[in-house]
Formats: sequence, C-alpha cells, structure tokens
Amino acid sequence: MCSCYSKTKKTHIEAFLSTCCFMSLLLMTLFFASCHSREKTLAEAHELKERGERAFSERENVYVAVESLQQAMKLYSKLGDEDGYFESAVYMALVLEGAGRSDSAYSLLKTLKYVETKNPDAFGSLYYYRIMAFDALNNDHDPQKALAFNEKCLALEKRLYPDKPAYQYIDLANRAEFYYHAGEYDKTEEIIAQFDTLPELTNQVYLSQVHYTKALLSMRNRDYDEAMRHAELGRQYGEMFHAFQNQIACTELMMKVDLARNDLPSYVLHDGQNDHLDSLSRGTEVNYKIALIEGRGEAMLVEQEIKRKETIFFFLWVLTAMLFIGLFVLFYFHRKTAKARLHLAELQKQQLDEEVTRERLEKELAELKAMQNAQKLNKAQRENVAISLQLATSDGKTERNKQLQLLEEQIKSLDPHFYEKLEAKYPNLTRGELRLIAFMKLRMSNQDVMEVMNITQSALQKSRYRLRKKLGVPERENLEYFIAKL
Repeated sequence: MCSCYSKTKKTHIEAFLSTCCFMSLLLMTLFFASCHSREKTLAEAHELKERGERAFSERENVYVAVESLQQAMKLYSKLGDEDGYFESAVYMALVLEGAGRSDSAYSLLKTLKYVETKNPDAFGSLYYYRIMAFDALNNDHDPQKALAFNEKCLALEKRLYPDKPAYQYIDLANRAEFYYHAGEYDKTEEIIAQFDTLPELTNQVYLSQVHYTKALLSMRNRDYDEAMRHAELGRQYGEMFHAFQNQIACTELMMKVDLARNDLPSYVLHDGQNDHLDSLSRGTEVNYKIALIEGRGEAMLVEQEIKRKETIFFFLWVLTAMLFIGLFVLFYFHRKTAKARLHLAELQKQQLDEEVTRERLEKELAELKAMQNAQKLNKAQRENVAISLQLATSDGKTERNKQLQLLEEQIKSLDPHFYEKLEAKYPNLTRGELRLIAFMKLRMSNQDVMEVMNITQSALQKSRYRLRKKLGVPERENLEYFIAKL
C-alpha cells in the first residue's frame, strides 16, 4: 500500500512539473504574440492616420477622412500612443472646422494635452495652435487668448518651418484680425501695412485673410467703397484656395456694407450668395454627420476586434493562472457542485409537487362552487315555478305580495347585494323594473312574469323595451343574456 501511495505521489509531482513547463512555454508564447500584435496594430493606426491626413489635404471625400481618423484615434487610444492620438485628433478637428462644426472642433482640442509632433511634416502642432486661436476668438470671444495661441503658432513656424513663409504670412494675417477684435486698431494697420513690403509669394492663400482685415478697417473708417472692394477680393481668394469660412465672413461683411449704403439690390444679391454658402455649409455638415455615423460603425468594428484580441489574451493569462490553482481544488468544487445540484433538484421537485397539489385543490374548489351555484339555481327555478302556480290560483292582493316577497328572497339568497348593486349602477330604475330584472335573472318565462306581475303581454313588452333603453343594451344583444351577466 505504501508503494502504491509513493508511486501515486511521484506521478502527481511529475504531472505538476510537466504542467509548470507547459505553462511557462505558454506564457512566453503569449508574451511574444502580444508584442507582435501591438506592432501590427500600431502599423495599422499609422496607415489610417496617414490616409485621413491625405484625404483632408487633397480634399477627398469627407467620409474617407472621418472614417480613417476615427479608427486611428481608437487604435492610438488603446495603444496609449499620445503622439499618434494627438495628430489624429488635430486632423479630425480640421475636418470638423471644414464641416462648420467649430464648436465641436474646439471641444475636441480642449480635451487634448499638447504634444509637439515628432514629424514636423504632419503639421499637427501648427494646426493645433491655429485652430485654438480662431476658436478662442469665435467661441470664447476672447481675442487676448487668441493672440496668445497665435504667438505660439508664429514662434513654432519660425523654429520648424523657416523655409515655408506662406505659413507665417497666414498667421500674421490672422494676428491682424485678432488685434482688430481686441480693439488695437493701430497694431492691426501696422501688420497689414507690412504685407505691402513683404515679398509676394506664389501661394497666395493668405491674401483672403489680408483683404478681409482691410475690409474691416475700411468699414470702421466708413470708407464703404474700399470695404466692398477688399471684401470682394477676400471672397475671391477664399474661393480660389477653398477657404470656405473666409468666403462666408467676406460675404456677410459685404451685406453690412450694403446696409450702411442703403443699397437694397446689392444686399439682396449678396444675401442670396450667403444663403448659397450657408446651404453648402449645411450640406458639408450633413456629409460629416453621415461620415461620422459610418465611421463610427467602422470604428466600432475595429474596437470590437481589439477587444476580441484583448479578451483572448486576458482569457489565456487567466486560464494559465487558474490551471495551477485548479490542480488542487478541482475535485473539491466538483463534489460541492454535485451536492448543490442534488439539493437544488430536490427543492425543485418539492416545489413542483406543491404546485401540482395546489392546482388540483383549486380545480376541485372551483368545481364544488360551480356545483353549489347550479344547485341553488335549480332550486330557485323550481320554487319560482311553484310560486308562479300559486300566484296563478291566488286572487288576494296580500297573498300576491307575500309571493313576490318570497321571489325577492330567492334573489337575495343567490346574491345578497343584488338590488344594491343594481341601484348603484342604474339609479333610474323603478321598483317594478328591479323586480322584472330579478325575475329574468331567475330565468322565469314571460308567461310566469306576466302572471306574477299581473300585467298583459303588451305591457311586458313595453316594460322590456324601457328596461333595454335604461340598461343601455345593444340592439343585437339578447336582454336575458345581458341580465344573466349582471
């Protein structure tokens, strides 16, 4: 017996050591698989971000930009990659701005922690400061905050993009507008005057903002002709370089000039152009919303795939840990579970037996009550016949009243509150009509009712007609059937 015990113990130890080796190999495999999966997911996120940036830069379909950037943000968030998430979120804000959703873009950027992108060619940090500056002015109505962001943007451009003067021109023109809204008109004019001496660039996208600011200054100086001229140029440059918000701003400024000059035909013309731009803006916003929905669906699929992989890895890790513990406690829990199931089965059987017994007793009680009611009704009918015969042979009024009283007692024996319920539900019924209902409730024939109530057949028919009206019985429903249900 000792030898058998020793062999069994040795077998258990060998099995345990084999399991440990297997688990170690499994853990190593899971670790390397996890690393490979992270690299693959990161590469996928980079590809999605670049596709979204390219779609925005080349002005492709908004669906492509939203779908790609949303998925990239999801993946970077899962991987904890702050740089990638920051760049993707900034480009998503640019898409929102283009769709007329500057409030949403501003809300998104305010949730970000600023990161100076490792790849300057992505322009994520530059766009961040530029959007924050404009949204601080348009949404917070804080030109000082806008100037602060604009100053950071210009410093970043001088440091990272000294060979791209067009970027500095754009933000310098923006700075002029910020000074204008801050009430520092001298500084506004000083910056605008610089553009007359700066070298002219091939990329003239900045001129839309320059002419818009010149129009603002001319409008302030009540030089409406100059204001209209610069606003028109600003709108043309905005249309040329797809600066949609500048087109809207210049058109609205032209409408203000029309009002100041009392030029109603020109105002109507510019108002129509503004409505057209507004409809384009709404169309872009609708496209964005559609893209957001479709992109959200794609992003959900990506997120589900990530969750599925994470669930698999988590399950394998947990399974590995639990297998060590399960070697020692499996048998115990198996016995405990078996006992619990047996006890539960006994309880369920006992509950089922009690339920069957209760249903049987309820059925027997219902049958007994039905039998008693039937017996009462048969007895009442027999007594009614007897009373009717007595009334038929009786001439005395006193004797007839006694017999009517007996019939009413028969009704009360079947339902003690019969008359009270009728009077409560139908207060307009007369005493004779109550008796007629009671006789019909006792299933007395028309002949018996006429003899008991000492009335003719014509009088009975009239009484039944009046009773049908007071009770509200439909024409197609049988009166006796209706009264039997009372």
